[in-house]
Amino acid sequence: MGCFLLIIFGGQVGYAQTIQEQEFSKTVDALFEQLDEQKECKNYQACEAICQKVIDLYDTQKAQLSEGYSYFKYAGYYNQACCQALQGKKQEAVNSLLKALADGKLEISYKQLQNDSDLAGILEAEELKDVLAKLRETTDYLYILQKAPAYVRLQVMG
Repeated sequence: MGCFLLIIFGGQVGYAQTIQEQEFSKTVDALFEQLDEQKECKNYQACEAICQKVIDLYDTQKAQLSEGYSYFKYAGYYNQACCQALQGKKQEAVNSLLKALADGKLEISYKQLQNDSDLAGILEAEELKDVLAKLRETTDYLYILQKAPAYVRLQVMG
C-alpha cells in the first residue's frame, strides 16, 4: 500500500504560533489521528471525507494562518487523491492530485509520487502529463543530470 502524507503533518514547531495557528494545529492533528484510524480499517470513504475537512478548515481560516500552513491544504488534496484512487474514483483522484500539485506548495518528488502504489492506477492520466513532466524536470535529479548538456573541464593557464 502506498503512503499517506501523515508523518509530516502535526503541529508546526520551531516558531511562535498565534492562537489561531495553535487551534488549527490541534484540530488538524485530531483529524489526522482519525484519518490514520480510518486508513487502518481501510475505510477510504471516511478518509476522503476527513481530508476534505482539513481542506475546508484551512480555507475558512487561511486569513488567520501564516503561509506555511497552506501545506496542510495541499497535503489534504494529496491524501484525498490516494483515498479516491483506492476507491476506484479515478477522475476524482486525478482532479485532487492536480490540486495537490497546483501551486508547488506540496514538497514531494517525482520519484516519491511514482512510488506511491495508492496512485498507481491514475498516474498515466492525460491530464497529469504536463504536471508530472514539470515535477520530473525539477525533482528527479538523475533525470536532470541525464538531460543536462555535457560539460568540458577547462584548465586555466596562469
